[in-house]
Amino acid sequence: MDIPEDNNAGQCNCLEPIVDFDTQIIILGTMPGIASIEKEEYYANEDNVFWDIIYRVFNPPLPADRQILLSYREKLQVLKTNRIGLWDTLSACNRKGNQDHRISGEKINDFERFFSEHNQIHTIIFNGKKSLDYFRGKYPNLLKTINYRVWYSTSSSSPINAFYILYQWSELKTLLM
Repeated sequence: MDIPEDNNAGQCNCLEPIVDFDTQIIILGTMPGIASIEKEEYYANEDNVFWDIIYRVFNPPLPADRQILLSYREKLQVLKTNRIGLWDTLSACNRKGNQDHRISGEKINDFERFFSEHNQIHTIIFNGKKSLDYFRGKYPNLLKTINYRVWYSTSSSSPINAFYILYQWSELKTLLM
């Protein structure tokens, strides 16, 4: 369900990265949606299928009624167990609603510094084409100069793409393992 939007684009700022010294895979979205910013939790919009996909791909499936009860802490533990971190390509932007195509005034995070501080990361997964496009726009050669085993651009986990992305993520797991 899309959150109603007003006529003025709101200022959005990214959340802090979820990363530690064990993180080997980083998933980069574009910018958190309104629900995520308000709750200060990645992928907090209940219609976004990100957490469902993470559980299906990286964890044994849970009964549907149990998934609703998972705390944010439990969700982050699945990522940590699989050495996965989260962040966003944009540090700030203006956006009407939640959709990436309504972004303007974007500022990109400092990935040269980020990857020098987290040189154990060997895989980047872009959660959506816009995330990859913004990254390449600011750092056109960074993916070539850093020695990554694999990087992959998926369709965004927004509700619009829900039926199409589970296969992509399942294929991605075989590349990572």
